[in-house]
Parts: sequence; structure tokens; C-alpha cells
Amino acid sequence: MKTLMCTVLALLLCVLAVGPGCVLEDKVVEIVLKGQTCVEFPEYHESAEWNTPLSLDYADSIRKILRDNDIDMDKITDATLVSASYWVTVNDNDTHDWSISGYITLQRDGGDVRRIVRYTDQSLDAAYLTPTDAELDAAGVAIFNGALDDFIANKDNPSYPIALTFTTENDAVTPGPTPSDPLNFTWKACLTIHVVYGDTFELPDPLP
Repeated sequence: MKTLMCTVLALLLCVLAVGPGCVLEDKVVEIVLKGQTCVEFPEYHESAEWNTPLSLDYADSIRKILRDNDIDMDKITDATLVSASYWVTVNDNDTHDWSISGYITLQRDGGDVRRIVRYTDQSLDAAYLTPTDAELDAAGVAIFNGALDDFIANKDNPSYPIALTFTTENDAVTPGPTPSDPLNFTWKACLTIHVVYGDTFELPDPLP
């Protein structure tokens, strides 16, 4: 349907610009697709410092983005992380608000651990059901984009994995949680990527 609509539109533009003698020819066009993948971190803590790891095969997420948009794997030419966001999905703290500070780190295949997201003095009430743009760290972004590059280089392998571990590493909470006043919430972190792929459309011959 997408190809048919583009072809009809191109033919209409061609006839309007050139006339009935318009000729269409196949051209490969690069298209940028935006895709998003999210992970949830359940948190229950009685102290201000904690680590909560979550591991996944990010290759499955990319393949789902492609399936949802009817894009063949062999058409991908590039993919890049462009932004991140987070928000609180469950807030079971009825007595007062909390402010948290720390990082989300990234590790690939048991390799180096690098920070990818920084959050500072984040109010849980303010983030409840409200997406907040995240501050990205270049070191973690480099690891993530390197994994995307390797995935594309191995796109002929339908089972090629991207084993990633994301860990929330919190280092400060105000007020400090205690066994009688624990911190209890769930939050979601989302990564947005741009996937570039080539597709063939019938376009007017005069167009470059």
C-alpha cells in the first residue's frame, strides 16, 4: 500500500509538471524511520544507593520495529540513537515526594560499563506519567551505536544478537528512605533510534 500510494502521487506530480508524456523510472530512496524501545525498572529500596540491572537482546527490538513497518532487514543502511526519555509508571509513595539522582549504565556482552543516561534531582511526582527528556552520556551512546553498526554489518544473520545490560545506579535520594519509609516505584526508560533504509519507488524521470 505504501509503494502504491507513493507511485500514484509521483505520477500525479509528473503529469502536472511535465504533461501526459511523463515517464516514471525506478529510483532507490533513502528513508528515515523513527523507532522506540522501552524497558521498565521496578524499584523498592530502603537506602539511597542501589543498582537495578535489566538485560535484553536489543536485536529483537530492532527486528520488531522493522516488522511493524513492513521493512526488510536487507534494506537497512544505518541506525543511530537520537534521544532517550523516562517517566514513572507506578508511584506507591503516598506520604511524600522523593527526589533521586544517579545514572543508567550500559554494558554490552559483558564488556566495559559506561554511563548512558544521567538523572539529577528528579522528582518522582513530577515524572509520574510525564515523559522527561534524558541527558545522554557520549560514552554509553558510543557503545550503543557501535552495537547497531555491528548489527547492520551482520544483517544477513537472522539470529545475530545485541546483548545489552542496562543498570540504574542511584547515588542520592531526598529524603533518605528507611525500612519504615521505603522507596517504592516503577519507572520506564525509552530509547529512540533512527533507522535509515533504502526503498525503490517509481519516480518521474526528470527528477534527479
